Amino acid sequence: MVKTKKGNGSFRLNAKIMFLTYPCQSGLTKEVILQELKKKIFDIHSVVMSKERGESGDGYDHFHVLLETKTKKNYKDPRCFDILGVHGKYESTRNKKRAMKYICKEGNVLCEGIELGSALLSTFKKPFDRFMFRCRYLGENPSELISRSRNSSSYVQDDFEIYNDYLISPKKYKQYILESVKVSSSPPKRLWIHKLKMDELMIWAKTIVSNDHISKSLYIHGAPGVGKTNMARLMFDDKMFIVKHVDKLKEADVESSVAIGFDDVNLNTDKYTREDCINIVDPEIGSQINVKNSMISLEPYVPKVFISNFLPERVYKGYDEAVERRLKVICLESAEGLVQAIYKREKDVPLESKSDYVEMHESTFKYLVDWVQGKRGL
Repeated sequence: MVKTKKGNGSFRLNAKIMFLTYPCQSGLTKEVILQELKKKIFDIHSVVMSKERGESGDGYDHFHVLLETKTKKNYKDPRCFDILGVHGKYESTRNKKRAMKYICKEGNVLCEGIELGSALLSTFKKPFDRFMFRCRYLGENPSELISRSRNSSSYVQDDFEIYNDYLISPKKYKQYILESVKVSSSPPKRLWIHKLKMDELMIWAKTIVSNDHISKSLYIHGAPGVGKTNMARLMFDDKMFIVKHVDKLKEADVESSVAIGFDDVNLNTDKYTREDCINIVDPEIGSQINVKNSMISLEPYVPKVFISNFLPERVYKGYDEAVERRLKVICLESAEGLVQAIYKREKDVPLESKSDYVEMHESTFKYLVDWVQGKRGL
């Protein structure tokens, strides 16, 4: 647990950096907490928060909030940060970076006023710890990270230190890469999805089958680790070819894949024009994509699924209405009134929210897979 300053019995909170803990009840979400804190404090510098699950299934789920203000505050009311009648534990903290690490250990973090990735990265002293953080939290591919560090023509200190440590102690890196490959090689057979998100997916899929053509590509975004890629793979019965870079389409088994997944592919670079982006996302006319001096053709009946940690405005060059109307955007950051939209195991779904989730399994979208295979003669 992060170290906080203890009081002497009577409540007093005199600090700029505060550590707040709320029980998960009365409809509290990260978004609601942030909104209510803004009503109480008008000079917030930064906020970082996440939901922590209770230990051993004891049901005591709770929110941790690291709150920093621009000016020092002095509170004597023990209910000063109560939200919607919910009372929490409110303390100052000695170590901001340690508090951030503690809050972020569960993932699914909401932050404002701070670039969390770079702030957290600096808290890890050992190169291997930074390597794991970049892979787990920032969503970098471990094999590609080592390869890029080895072949980079420019000096990036963190990459240099990681690769130097890899040369000294390769075993732990290779073991981590091997375990990552095992994890990513087969998606879960079942996921529990919030009904509102399942409805959005069903509307997209059923519209394709009923209209007999694909009018929109699917764009799934949300924080790292929420289950975006696993959900997409499960939708297409793991018959989706996933690329991390457009150039990898040259290696894609397009002829036998039911769908093409673009996982964290950034099209907002000098390499691509607005017209390139429209061509790549357009689902109705097929795509002729220039890949390493050759053309790759994607048929009109190949669903395209874009998976990203970011909103589409940050991913597509010249993002405008022309790109937007070609995308069905689904946010997995949170479900309405909830913190988590996807659970890997049924037992992890909070008991009080059980009725809000439905099971997705290999055959849930079989009608869409069958439609694609029928259209393409697979």
